[in-house]
Amino acid sequence: MSVDHIQKPEGAPSSAPTRRAITKGALWAMPAAAASYAAPAYAASCNPVSTITEWAGANYKQASSTSGTYTVPDPDGAGRGTGMTVKVSSAFGTNTQAGNQLKTRDDNLRGISTSRGGFSNTLALHQSPIKDHLKTETATPANSQTVTFTFSKPVTGLSFTIADIDSAARDFRD
Repeated sequence: MSVDHIQKPEGAPSSAPTRRAITKGALWAMPAAAASYAAPAYAASCNPVSTITEWAGANYKQASSTSGTYTVPDPDGAGRGTGMTVKVSSAFGTNTQAGNQLKTRDDNLRGISTSRGGFSNTLALHQSPIKDHLKTETATPANSQTVTFTFSKPVTGLSFTIADIDSAARDFRD
């Protein structure tokens, strides 16, 4: 799949979520949770080009359930610029693990092509408690997953869409 390039219209409102909202969403994302983002490929370019990430496409390589790399190609396709990479990593709290509690399914940091929460080509976040009796109704560091996105170049106008946050038996509840 290719990465679509779009231009943000001049004067378009910015609806970027706060850091707290992103962190809260990442802490409580469930097995079917998915995230996608749009970020300009160049912060210093005269004509920034936005990129919509297709996590299930050929540009994303999952190294493990805790790391992966998305490669954004030359943003204008004309060879005038260079692409960038987005490294994704996750760390779990002491009562959290990748995948479901029975260890029969692990979609954490996997590109998912099927529709989830109305979106396709998404990045799934999938975690579960190690011990049910230690999970709580409130956010705690033990019952969390922190997902970090590291960009090889500066970006502006970054936004995330987090969708399909839910729970299943032996998984966290939102």
